[in-house]
Amino acid sequence: PWNNDISDGNEFRIFVVKGKLTAASPQRWWELYQYSQEELDVIENALNYIEFIKDVPYSTFIADVYINMQDGKCHLIELNPF
Repeated sequence: PWNNDISDGNEFRIFVVKGKLTAASPQRWWELYQYSQEELDVIENALNYIEFIKDVPYSTFIADVYINMQDGKCHLIELNPF
């Protein structure tokens, strides 16, 4: 279901190859977001420690995710194999 609590600036697309995060980009790449250093640290940490990667049935996939700034975790929105 739609989640109004998700900020556009906290949505990312990640690319995982053979179970390893290979790349990440803002979901709205055409928008400019000004992150504080604290927010950048949360984003970096969340992307470095994505808990659900090991539970995905594909080793190579693209996923849309959001990073919750309160809990510092990366949460899955949508998953697509490639």
